[in-house]
Amino acid sequence: MKESVRLLRRLGFNSVLQDAKAWEDLEERCQGKEASPYVSMLEYMQQEIKENGMSHEFMALYMNGDNLYPNIRFSPPVYGESVMDQKGNDGKWYRYWSEKAKDSMETQDRRVGCFGSIP
Repeated sequence: MKESVRLLRRLGFNSVLQDAKAWEDLEERCQGKEASPYVSMLEYMQQEIKENGMSHEFMALYMNGDNLYPNIRFSPPVYGESVMDQKGNDGKWYRYWSEKAKDSMETQDRRVGCFGSIP
């Protein structure tokens, strides 16, 4: 990872966009709890990015990534309100216009802001 960050700098990049999906472990870290392996790596990357004279930003994604859980990610995503298919089954998509979705998005924005300030 260190070499990858150095390579980005040598290639002329001045900033790195980090993934910040709505996962429970990101919320837990903002509450002062121990970092999960995933969050630890994000924090380690931030340190390396800074040491290489670059900045980092976050891609605040809402209500997605649930296809990764539990096989790849061990912390569950923040689930939204799902739509139903014609047979009444869970459509595996989200009603982004719902109040639950709106609340989730606002919470994720605060979460990303908090995460950027963790030392």
